[in-house]
Amino acid sequence: MEKHSKGLKIEVGLNAGDFLLEWKRSALVANYLADFMAYEYPHREMAENLISTVLNELIEAAYRLAVDRSPLQLLLRTEDGHLIIALDHQCQPGLSSTYREFVGQLVQGSDGPLYFQLLEAETRPEPLFNQFGLAMIAHDFSGQITVEDLGTTQLRTTIDLPTKELSA
Repeated sequence: MEKHSKGLKIEVGLNAGDFLLEWKRSALVANYLADFMAYEYPHREMAENLISTVLNELIEAAYRLAVDRSPLQLLLRTEDGHLIIALDHQCQPGLSSTYREFVGQLVQGSDGPLYFQLLEAETRPEPLFNQFGLAMIAHDFSGQITVEDLGTTQLRTTIDLPTKELSA
């Protein structure tokens, strides 16, 4: 944890695992970080709920994409009215392009058609990597999601959340 010129910054590392078995541990990490970061905002309870939800959805997506026991590196920082969440993670062979295409569809359809399609779907899309949770971040919280290729199978998923409502 460090205080830098643009706001607060915290970095945490954990290992990917079976999300169904590890959900409690990942929720504990997400909730702790949300509680910690929420003190930056006047509407602390609303900030904590928002940050916790976004972190839980992002960590679930990374768990489902990652190679088992591979490292996940999570960085949160506040900057000029935004909360930036970056998660570095490995991606299972063959899922990287599917994941990147999905995030590209979220960016292109920022008005929500993909969100409503996933919301109303009777079956979950395959391969499953928490598509609905990511779509919810983009639609409900105005999160801008990007994916950056860090080489081989390593990706960085970044979520830029506006925090104006939390700061007012």
